[in-house]
Amino acid sequence: MFSKTWGLKPRMIQWLYTAIIRPIVSYAALVWWPKTNQTAVQRTLNKVQRQACLGITGAMPTYPTAAMEVLLDLSPLHIHVQRVAFLGAARLLRLGYIRPGSRVSHHRILEKDECGMALTISDLMIEKQNFEIPFKVVINDRDHWKKGMPNFAPGSLVWYTDGSVMCGRSGIGIKGPSASLVKSLGTNATIFQAEVHAIQLCAEEMLNKHLNRAKVYILSDSQAALKAIASYTINSKLVWECLNTLKTVAQNNQVTLLWIPGHEGHEGNEIADNLAKRGSESLPIGPEPILGTTKSCLQNVVKNWEKNERVRYWQNLPGLRQAKLFLTFSKKRANELIAMPKKDIRILVGLLTGHCPLRYHLKKIGKLTTDICRFCDMETEDAEHIMCYCEALSRARFTTLGSDVLAPDTVSKVTYTDLLCFAKKWEEGVFSKPFLVG
Repeated sequence: MFSKTWGLKPRMIQWLYTAIIRPIVSYAALVWWPKTNQTAVQRTLNKVQRQACLGITGAMPTYPTAAMEVLLDLSPLHIHVQRVAFLGAARLLRLGYIRPGSRVSHHRILEKDECGMALTISDLMIEKQNFEIPFKVVINDRDHWKKGMPNFAPGSLVWYTDGSVMCGRSGIGIKGPSASLVKSLGTNATIFQAEVHAIQLCAEEMLNKHLNRAKVYILSDSQAALKAIASYTINSKLVWECLNTLKTVAQNNQVTLLWIPGHEGHEGNEIADNLAKRGSESLPIGPEPILGTTKSCLQNVVKNWEKNERVRYWQNLPGLRQAKLFLTFSKKRANELIAMPKKDIRILVGLLTGHCPLRYHLKKIGKLTTDICRFCDMETEDAEHIMCYCEALSRARFTTLGSDVLAPDTVSKVTYTDLLCFAKKWEEGVFSKPFLVG
């Protein structure tokens, strides 16, 4: 379906690999992931991913696999397998199918220190059904609210709840007839959890007041929270606890949960919103997590672990001096690269890794006896010299990259389009035959 110079587009080849081939390889990873710590298995997995990288980039056979993985933002396959295994084990643990502290060899994937907190207190539970809702949940459209606030019966108790997430911290605010409440939820709670917890604390406040035969309205601007509470199936401990608290309040009172549009100038909602922002700006009381961690929280923790692990792996690899000067993992730059034609990708990959017809590389593979730069006749002709310092190419560098001299760490900030223009400057104006096409 593809080769180095023809066939499917690079983006399609990458999709075929990440959506079909890699899931096949990582199937049942929870069972066999311990093998990925063995060097021989890592080499075998490396060969599989190398074929995909060569197909995407159209690279020369000498290109290092690790450098192509960084360019394409692909984690080494043994690290990806461990990530899949951890998520599978964490899902079984959170659902109660694995006992905490199990010493079975493949369960030890859960002992990673970076992910410990996300597993200690979980919000996920085995799905439960609820067909009894002794309170009303009303969600009117925005046009209904343009007519103004609803007419509450005399003597009704109207409460407003809201959640907020600012600068990575979350908080809640509650405004009632004779009370206001502010609470910080720390750095792990999502906006959905904040909205649900605000309703739960509001209900607990009513229980503390020992209300009896009262008409209670709880107004929230989160349709997601209200729909989750009114759902017939629940897999969140927080939502389940909130539902049971509301049921307790509804035993002796008439309770209605009402959706109110946020940021529409409704006084009670604006007050609750300001209180929630105050909560997100303050520090939590007690250890975190305040609420159980969600599935998305765990995924983010594992994602960060994967990023740190692959960077550590890349930095600890021997050799690859030229590639390490210019390459960093970046999803944005990887997308920019695979959107280009394969012949252009091949030029860029060779330039950024040094594995191209530069004299330094040609001498290493026995094709030349000298590695002195053919332009300035002064320095070694390698990727760093050509892209950053060679005085003979300073004009081409200035017109395409904006500077006659570049620091190696700034190359990763230059767009691939500009780097390609720089390479083609040599091909068109300096060399009598193509330089980077080999």
